[in-house]
Amino acid sequence: MRYIKVFFFVCGCLCAAPSWAEMLTVLGTGKETYTVYDQTGNKSQGSKYTNEFITLVPATYLVKLNGEAQTVTLAAGQNLSLPTGKFRLNGTGYDSYRMYDQYAREGRGSSLYTNQEIVLFPGAYVVNLNNSTAPISVEADKTATLDAGRLSVAGTGYDSFFVYDEFGRETRGNSLYTNKERELLAGRYLVSLNGSKIPADVQAGTKTTANAGRLTVTGIGLDSFTVYDELGENILTYSSFRTNKEVELFPGGYKLGLNGTWKIGIVTAGQRAEVAAGILTFPGTATETYLLYKNIGEILSYTSYHGGDRVELFPDSYLLKPSSNQQTSVTVTVSGTIDPAISTYEMGFSTGILKCQTNPVSCGMSVGDNTDGSTQQGIEQCKQNPVSCGIQVNANTDGSTQQGIEQCKQNPAACGIQVNANTDGSTQQGIEQCKQNPISCGIQVNANTDGSTQQGIEQCKQNPVSCGIQVTTATGNPNMTTVATVSSNLNLQIPYLVYQPIIGEPVNLWALLGVYKNTSEQGRLLFELLDFNVVE
Repeated sequence: MRYIKVFFFVCGCLCAAPSWAEMLTVLGTGKETYTVYDQTGNKSQGSKYTNEFITLVPATYLVKLNGEAQTVTLAAGQNLSLPTGKFRLNGTGYDSYRMYDQYAREGRGSSLYTNQEIVLFPGAYVVNLNNSTAPISVEADKTATLDAGRLSVAGTGYDSFFVYDEFGRETRGNSLYTNKERELLAGRYLVSLNGSKIPADVQAGTKTTANAGRLTVTGIGLDSFTVYDELGENILTYSSFRTNKEVELFPGGYKLGLNGTWKIGIVTAGQRAEVAAGILTFPGTATETYLLYKNIGEILSYTSYHGGDRVELFPDSYLLKPSSNQQTSVTVTVSGTIDPAISTYEMGFSTGILKCQTNPVSCGMSVGDNTDGSTQQGIEQCKQNPVSCGIQVNANTDGSTQQGIEQCKQNPAACGIQVNANTDGSTQQGIEQCKQNPISCGIQVNANTDGSTQQGIEQCKQNPVSCGIQVTTATGNPNMTTVATVSSNLNLQIPYLVYQPIIGEPVNLWALLGVYKNTSEQGRLLFELLDFNVVE
């Protein structure tokens, strides 16, 4: 009888590698899987969870964990345990990040939410959070961590913002509504809100908030306005906004366009800024057509408007030119909307004046057919001062109520008077007004004088202030003389150039005019503007 001896080996749970076979494992949490390939990386030799062994023959293998590969050689009788490390990005747990190789080209593992860990072979990596990146070094048996920061725009929650790199070229994640947070790695970024931009510095573990303001054009919601930069050169957003609609913007000055008219709006953080618009109602019937001009003759729109049409405009004086030769051009003044809820969209003085200009009978200026009515406020103004409504009256009527005189003094443009910095008070338009109504120019004449004496005209020419006309020099100081000097090296120095920004203090600019030296542009003129200092 032959006996066969059988040996039983009892191994506890900590027994990892029997000594009689070649085995390999990758250390980890036990939740990740690794795969072993042949040396070429083409043929799989099997996959296991970390901490589990795989039996292999002695050879060289390629081991992959979360996309990262290591080449190992397994010798006869050898058991290998490959060490790993961990990485965790600390944050809110709402945004996701991903690991890449050290050149940020190939992903390592799947995307993870912040506060989740990933197991990797020791080495250099790049972490990507909403397209913001940072280099990371993972060491064996250690956990590397990095703290994310947060960026938000404080606003109404209705408009959305984008985050870009500091140069404004690449986005950092998708758009978010204001008051929402974006997790980012520490660094400088550019935040864009409806085309307005502001830089923001994000620090690890903290929240950075950019404060927005609100801007609107008050009206009745009839027409739409657009928003440009403060110089009016670049449109910020190709979206247009109905009047009374708020648009969120970062603090600064903006130029607003409304049917060819322009106004500047100043936005302050956390505040609502309003720019008032008015309504122009075209006179006459639907068979009459007009083109809309600035009072100085600049056409605003080639759109033909019919009698009864309404258009929203910024307050100013405008010229309505009729298409028919049988009609006369009409100058109207648009003021800000007093009550957008008025059902007939009437505009007080403007509508009343326009009615009196086209139909004096309706204002009680003469006896005739029944009136068709208008705003009482405008009718009373035309009754008290027909000249302000463009109505010619008898020679003995001066049409110069004190209210009208003060209005013309404070705002000559509202009375159709154009005043420039270099005007000495003797423009033909002013002369004619002084001839017809000397009292409106602040000139006192005898009872029998018709206002057209040469003496009155000369008084306005020589002393505009006595006529209630304020004239200043280009520097704003009538006593300042601007002197340009030429230095010995042929540099032309022009002082007292003043730049007045929309927001902030005026700044002196020092202008230098010279020639290029020792460059490819040698001999050409060089013109420089230098920021000298704040105007005292």
